[in-house]
Amino acid sequence: MKPPETRLDCLCHDPDRRSLVVRCGEPGGTMDKRTDPVEIIARVGGLTPYSDHERALGTWVYLASKAGWQVAEADGFTASPGRGEIGAVDIEGIRYVIRLGPRVRRLLYEVVDGHMVKRDTLATAAWAEPLVTKHSAQGWHTAESGRPD
Repeated sequence: MKPPETRLDCLCHDPDRRSLVVRCGEPGGTMDKRTDPVEIIARVGGLTPYSDHERALGTWVYLASKAGWQVAEADGFTASPGRGEIGAVDIEGIRYVIRLGPRVRRLLYEVVDGHMVKRDTLATAAWAEPLVTKHSAQGWHTAESGRPD
């Protein structure tokens, strides 16, 4: 008889950095099956810059909510559109900055010298990046200091 299968779900340093913590879950167990917020991409525009930041943010929030996340607009965040930021959200204890810019591949057809050609190009999308802090990612570089905790 084969031993029960386990799978590695997480490998991380413990807070005192003297050992590794390994958490294993049984196949089909209670691990979260939702799409991670960083994997949610809102395809909101074409090949030119997209100016409706509010709609792009709302589209991303809608997709994250549809994926099963509890999303709330972050208090006290000032977006910097020049850096691609259009807002921030808090999702179940972690803050994410929502960005807007060229992110997804599109196939572009155009006429060059009288011939139809196709090429890959980047189109506009909204996506989330976690705000890394000593509370959200212990032992990693923080947004505040740029150094390990």
